[in-house]
Amino acid sequence: MMFGKSFESTSLDTLGKGIADYLDRAGETVLAFNSVEGIPSVSEIEDDNSSYKQVRATTRFIFDCGVIWGMAYLFLRDEEYKSLSESEAVKQTEKNIDKFIKEGMKYVSNHDYKLPKLYNQKTIINYEIDARVGGVDSPFNKGVTFAGIFLKEFYGISMQ
Repeated sequence: MMFGKSFESTSLDTLGKGIADYLDRAGETVLAFNSVEGIPSVSEIEDDNSSYKQVRATTRFIFDCGVIWGMAYLFLRDEEYKSLSESEAVKQTEKNIDKFIKEGMKYVSNHDYKLPKLYNQKTIINYEIDARVGGVDSPFNKGVTFAGIFLKEFYGISMQ
């Protein structure tokens, strides 16, 4: 059982900033230059007047949740657990990611961005669990992969 503070405020704030930047246009810009098959842009969804519009919007939402989960995973593993061996860091990350996402999402508002209620830790975790059976082509898993692309393209951070 953990007592006291679980995560460094720097890591949580970094995650909050990443989420705010990604959802507040930067993610859309990076996606425009690094398109992902099957993932619509916000403007494509807005311009869609077909009955398929809601499906496309849901696909994009699940993708965005994957990006958030992916950023959380990378920041948790590479910041909070950087002093551990790689295998121990992965083990601790997998054990604590749900709590890290929940705490980190509280920091989004520090960066002049209001997180839509749609984005919450429970929704993201449920999509992550669903994605385990979806394989690499699921929108969530494509988002997890895109998280690394976003961090590299927008911040110049290269994470493995």
